[in-house]
Amino acid sequence: MALPRTGDMGYHHRHQTESSFNSPTPPLAAHSIKLGRVTPPRRSPTALSSRSYRR
Repeated sequence: MALPRTGDMGYHHRHQTESSFNSPTPPLAAHSIKLGRVTPPRRSPTALSSRSYRR
C-alpha cells in the first residue's frame, strides 16, 4: 500500500508540476483572450467608434 500510494502520489505530483509549468501560459493566455475579447469589445467598440467618428 505504501509503495503503490507513493508511486501514485509521485506520478500525480510530477504530472501536476508539469501541467502547472505548461499551464500558466495557456490558462493565462486563454483568460487574457477571453477577458480581452469579452471586455474590450464592449468598451473598445464604443471608444474606437467614438475616436474614429471624432477623427
